Amino acid sequence: MISIIIPAKDEEKYIGECLQSILDQHMQEPPEIIVVDNASTDATAYVAGKFPGVRVVHEPVPGTNQARQRGFRTSQGDVLMFFDADVRLPHGWIDAAIKKLNMRTDLVAFSAPYSFYDFPLLEITNQIFNYLIARPFCFIFIRSLRVVAQMSGGVMVIRRNVLEQIGGFDTNRKFYGDDTGTAMKLKKVGYVAYDFGSWVHSSGRRYLKKGLLKTISIYMFNLFYIWFRGEPYHEDEEIVR
Repeated sequence: MISIIIPAKDEEKYIGECLQSILDQHMQEPPEIIVVDNASTDATAYVAGKFPGVRVVHEPVPGTNQARQRGFRTSQGDVLMFFDADVRLPHGWIDAAIKKLNMRTDLVAFSAPYSFYDFPLLEITNQIFNYLIARPFCFIFIRSLRVVAQMSGGVMVIRRNVLEQIGGFDTNRKFYGDDTGTAMKLKKVGYVAYDFGSWVHSSGRRYLKKGLLKTISIYMFNLFYIWFRGEPYHEDEEIVR
């Protein structure tokens, strides 16, 4: 079974399109879909609850890893897929993800980059960054040397038994390092891939608010910090929100 887990805090504007993109996958075996309402103050839970087959659970303690852990412990699937509430999946994405896992038994988890659907100019800049910087960087350090591991928190596919081996998510991490810390732990068990062939669509709202280059630089700074120091430099997500 596949379990899809979506942490959501005040996402009434985006959660509907996210869920619809999942239901439009037309899989032979319907996945378990869990939306973790993470102390929302809007109608996130109400909107999510209107979709057939979607289970809404509540996690009162704020934090992305806190919500992911709640979803993980609630779920039943052997393969766990974690998506941000503003993600929209291309058709066939889930089937392709399962094929990747089935092809490599040593692949314990993988992630993928975002393509922004709501800000065209931001998307152009994002593509330039990914092709000129991110792809070569990932190829050298993650795919070839395998000295580090990285996942984007908004799109993570993880084998359940491996996530159980590392004790799930570190709920002490408030924001930065929540995904990288998980990737580094998973790396000790097996191969963690960052797949540039499995793009998902996402909103660029946070990048637009602070500026793409500024936001990326903050993310990259914290990425290197947790890689080589074990802890992120920043903790408060308000830096980018």
